[in-house]
Amino acid sequence: MDQQGASSEVLLKNVLIDKGISCQNYGLPSFISTGQPVQIGDPIWLITGTVQNQHPEYNYIAIWANGYDDKGNMVAVTLDSAHIVGQILLYLENGETGTFTLHLNMASNLKSVHIFAHSYAMMPP
Repeated sequence: MDQQGASSEVLLKNVLIDKGISCQNYGLPSFISTGQPVQIGDPIWLITGTVQNQHPEYNYIAIWANGYDDKGNMVAVTLDSAHIVGQILLYLENGETGTFTLHLNMASNLKSVHIFAHSYAMMPP
């Protein structure tokens, strides 16, 4: 599902969330009021998984995740930037399966993660 609740026709086949170490510097978006920019060597959340494109025509798949505390406040976001800040982009033909990795800022109060996907007919700008 995308953030509007519409089907993106992307099937999440598996996912793993683990702690990791950042291999690059990232800034945090202004709507995340807690935390500092991420530096090389800082702890981060790594989300890895596999998705399958089930859209009959759209081959570009944007994937991102948001993390929330127990009150529903957003405390972690995707740090990656592939054409759109805060998202990664995969190219998968209909029926094809691919792997992804998302990097999220570390938040000690993280209680839940929501993963989103959206399919596109052409590469987003």
